[in-house]
Amino acid sequence: MKHLIIILVTTVIASCSLLQTTTNHNKQLSIGFYNVENLFDTIDNPHTNDNEFLPTGKKAWNTERLTNKMQKLDSVIMVMTPTGVPDLLGVCEVENKLVCTDWQQQGVLKKHTLVHRESPDHRGIDVALFYNPQKMQLLNVSWHQLIQENQEKSSTREILYAKLLAHKDTLHVFVNHWPSRYGGEETSKPKRVNAAKLLRTIVDSIQIKQANANIVIMGDFNDYPTNESIASTLQADTAINGSNSLFNLSYQAHKNGLGSYNYRGEWGCLDQMIVSKSLINKSKGYHTNTASYQIIQQPFMMYVNKKGEASPSRTYGGPNYYGGYSDHLPVTVTLNR
Repeated sequence: MKHLIIILVTTVIASCSLLQTTTNHNKQLSIGFYNVENLFDTIDNPHTNDNEFLPTGKKAWNTERLTNKMQKLDSVIMVMTPTGVPDLLGVCEVENKLVCTDWQQQGVLKKHTLVHRESPDHRGIDVALFYNPQKMQLLNVSWHQLIQENQEKSSTREILYAKLLAHKDTLHVFVNHWPSRYGGEETSKPKRVNAAKLLRTIVDSIQIKQANANIVIMGDFNDYPTNESIASTLQADTAINGSNSLFNLSYQAHKNGLGSYNYRGEWGCLDQMIVSKSLINKSKGYHTNTASYQIIQQPFMMYVNKKGEASPSRTYGGPNYYGGYSDHLPVTVTLNR
């Protein structure tokens, strides 16, 4: 009888613990971003420059390699949060809807809903968003083209803006992949400054109507938290007591020498999470804190060279196939209520 009582008490405690854990996770909203490094299908698109990612291209991209990459991306996404797949996942460097849906249907994102459209990017790579329809509802989505000076039309990725309803809270979510540093940082800098101006305009239009709007900005910005495009043009403060309405959750990690990307041995936070200060430490509804930004790094995701230096295990290095995951690490932030 004594043993039966002990078993019953233990079962009750375990059940209560499981209930508490489940309840806590239901009160959380996990948000992630991942640059998946050239997730291309194997089909030629005559309207974009995707020739290198074809079976006949210089990278010999084929179905076997594509399947291997999708499985590896899934293994990363599964460890992005304590409960696995983020409720909201922004991605960049996906070629089209076809490759997104193939990836989704075969893997861990199959219960999520995809938000995507073809961008005018000359290589054909886009941004996309996956969300958990059990936790949120898509209210509206819009796409914003970046037209550079001396251009008649855009030739780069669009900014995705999604307005979502999550447990009676409206979230304004932006997914970005700003112009690269190809040609040099200074030469390409005006392109990213222009992207920041476009995003700042959209944010202003939201905050004029609702000063305390819940805004989450994620992406690969190809600039760091201290660069002009982020700190000055977008006006994302690196200190919580700054005068602007946005706060860069990624700054402290970057300052501490951490990063989502390794360039010639130097780590830095190209992949960032920026939020409206109205989301930080408020008492009601979804909120977060200044330490919520996480860079997800597990040993299996890393390549270690002969010197013992670790960097993200990438799929390609130039034309050389390494069979890795991505040249970027994913980043996350958690909202609580």
